[in-house]
Amino acid sequence: MRNALALLGALLLCSACETKVSSGGGKVQVTNAPGGTSASVDTPTTPTTPTTPTTPTTPTTPTTPATTDPGPATPPPAAGNPKVTRIEAVIKGGIDHEKVHAIATSLEPEILACYRGALERKPGYTGQIAIRYIVGAHGKIMSADLTDPVPDGVFAECLTTAAKKATFPKLSGGKTATITQPFTLAVE
Repeated sequence: MRNALALLGALLLCSACETKVSSGGGKVQVTNAPGGTSASVDTPTTPTTPTTPTTPTTPTTPTTPATTDPGPATPPPAAGNPKVTRIEAVIKGGIDHEKVHAIATSLEPEILACYRGALERKPGYTGQIAIRYIVGAHGKIMSADLTDPVPDGVFAECLTTAAKKATFPKLSGGKTATITQPFTLAVE
């Protein structure tokens, strides 16, 4: 019985053959042309539905699901020219103001690079940031952090990494100095 069912299944699956299926009297008969191969299987005697001959089937080609283009992976850069401008720093402690301004000016290119990255993630972002330094007596940065919120952590990390590259001179007359250096971020 198992072999007959396997042969019956193989005959039914033959897509290049004309298959004829008939049933009656407790048997199912399958015949394939042109070779005339046939198989029959005994079935229980229950009422059956008449069958009709089948025609050759054409193999179908699998279809690929349609996909939509999600667009560019990153948003386009903001129109215009990004610009970073240093604002007057607030300095508490014995450190030369002119040197602080020179250090802040030297950081502008790195802050601009961070700002350009932020514009790729959040086009049109403008605002003000401020970096707060605590500088030790020998000019070593003890801490550098942001006092204003920024649009994302990547931008914040970039800014603090750039800020820590600053080198300050030795302090005069004090143990530490606190410097809050603001910058404006704009697109012209």
